[in-house]
Amino acid sequence: MATQASENFVQQLYVAYYGRPAESEGLQYWADRADDEGQDAIINAFGESQEYQDNFGDLSNANLVNNLYQQLFGRDADPDGLAYYTGVLDAEEKSLAEIAVTISNAAQGSDKQTFDAKVDAAAEYTAEYGAAEDYNLEAAKAVVADTDGGVYQPTLTDAIADLESAEQAQADFLAEVDGDDDSETSADESEVEQALTDAQDALNGVFSQNQLNANLADAQDQLEDANDAIAETAGLRKAIADYQAAQVAAGNAQEAAGDADAELSGAETTFAAKNDGGTLVVNDDGTATFNGNNIFVTEDGELTVDEEATADLEDVDALFADVQANLEAQENLAEANTAVTDANNEVSDRNGQDELTNLDVAKTAVSDAETALEERAELQTAVDEAQANVDQLDSLNGDIDEATAAITDSEADGGLGISLNETNTATAENDLFIFSEDNETSIGSFGEAGEDLFYVGNDFTRVDLKDGVDLTASAQGSASAQEIFFQDVSGGVALSFESKAFQGSATNSFEGDVITLTGVTSDELQLENGYISVA
Repeated sequence: MATQASENFVQQLYVAYYGRPAESEGLQYWADRADDEGQDAIINAFGESQEYQDNFGDLSNANLVNNLYQQLFGRDADPDGLAYYTGVLDAEEKSLAEIAVTISNAAQGSDKQTFDAKVDAAAEYTAEYGAAEDYNLEAAKAVVADTDGGVYQPTLTDAIADLESAEQAQADFLAEVDGDDDSETSADESEVEQALTDAQDALNGVFSQNQLNANLADAQDQLEDANDAIAETAGLRKAIADYQAAQVAAGNAQEAAGDADAELSGAETTFAAKNDGGTLVVNDDGTATFNGNNIFVTEDGELTVDEEATADLEDVDALFADVQANLEAQENLAEANTAVTDANNEVSDRNGQDELTNLDVAKTAVSDAETALEERAELQTAVDEAQANVDQLDSLNGDIDEATAAITDSEADGGLGISLNETNTATAENDLFIFSEDNETSIGSFGEAGEDLFYVGNDFTRVDLKDGVDLTASAQGSASAQEIFFQDVSGGVALSFESKAFQGSATNSFEGDVITLTGVTSDELQLENGYISVA
């Protein structure tokens, strides 16, 4: 009885050299010889057959090499490989059979997966129909020719990683655009585009940069004219400067008086509260009564505290200090207002009121023009930032489209020819479903047509649950491994995805996503290399 290793080797030779499964008798004959003589010894003898001459004897060396690639991998030879092996065959350095073994042994990636799938299909055919009376040459060749090896999962896994990375980059960008660190929400694409529209509308609603520059120039000319007019009257410039300085001082005094008044109001509230909520009245001259008793009085023109009336009261000194501060602030304000009046009279004495008015108007015009330019600059910055966001979003969407195309485009166009399915029903194509928290609660028709794959990633291990086991009420699985629980239910298989490794071991609840694949049983499903598929 030949070894399994020799049978596998011979089946590979049949697929590579003849493009068909071995018949049972031929498989045993060549496998026995491989065991007895060694694999290298039978290669050339295997290739010297009438079948080979009948099928391929009239082909050129280049066509013979290309035919090997078709039978091995279901594709034409790449230019470099075709040129190299044709040269080897032309120089008679190796036989075609030896080249077939060399090419098949060197296969990697999707080529290896395709070749292995063809050999597996051939072995199944031999086991089922290998007897002479059952073997059908055309059907046997079709079995090998029609087996494409399916999707090369490492390549697909890389493509999925690229897609998920592109989608995460977009999600991170939208969260950043939203700008709310305390919120779990993100901006959506329409909001990014609307922000640009709003910013452009706001910018379009103001004068142009040229117009605003012209307005500022006019206002500056107006200010220069006002200053020239002031210079024509002796002493007027100083009088106006004194008046403006007095106005600034009065403004400061007004602010200080307001602060002092606020401080006094707070002190009054505190004083009354600390003294049993009695009634406090503070007069404009600083004198005050508490519960009808004079506590602050004027003696010899000076405000003072009635020590006897306040002997049992709290915070008297603090209140008195605030009263004095308020009186001083009010006095300073009165003096500042008087200074403004005197300075204004000085301007009037020089007949400079019109010039003063013109100066104020011109200064306001310059300030308004400068403010308008600043506001327009801010609006332009907002437009530029919004445009940059739209451009960035377009780029990120382009990355998603490119990553998607790498999966969904045909192989001729550089893709994998897989339908990226985001619905809850498989189609007649090779569908790819990607697990996420947004998945539907069920996927129908999974595996009925095409080579459907459900990508769940490599973090999960499989646990099979018996019928009737309630995952929400009993501890299952391992507390240290993140698992998918497979359980046959009515109409399909419930897949319970742990959100954390210990969830299946919890006895009070189960936290995770549950997705049902309808129309299949758990025995029909496999979890390999991060994919759930029909075995």
